[in-house]
Amino acid sequence: MRAVLSGVDFYLPEKIITNEDLQAEFPDWSVEKIEKKTGIRQRHIAAEGETAGDLVIAAARKMFQGGRCVPGQIDFLLFCTQTPDYLLPATACLIQHELGLPKSCGA
Repeated sequence: MRAVLSGVDFYLPEKIITNEDLQAEFPDWSVEKIEKKTGIRQRHIAAEGETAGDLVIAAARKMFQGGRCVPGQIDFLLFCTQTPDYLLPATACLIQHELGLPKSCGA
């Protein structure tokens, strides 16, 4: 038995919050201090109602469109998050269904 990672992709939400935005909201914070403490210059923020599962589905579709693999080749879907869409059903199963992965695919 072996595992192969045949494709990786990502999706970033469109909304961006910069350190300048944070400084405007919190005047006691400087842009430089925020970056020095966090190492972050900007953050992509999910849209209202956009879930972790939605982000995964967008990234997977992008990966499939890039031709690195196709849904029928997926044997197992591993989804790990601290913000599941629901307690039940498992978000991995919802992603499996939405992407049209085989029913034999573990999720």
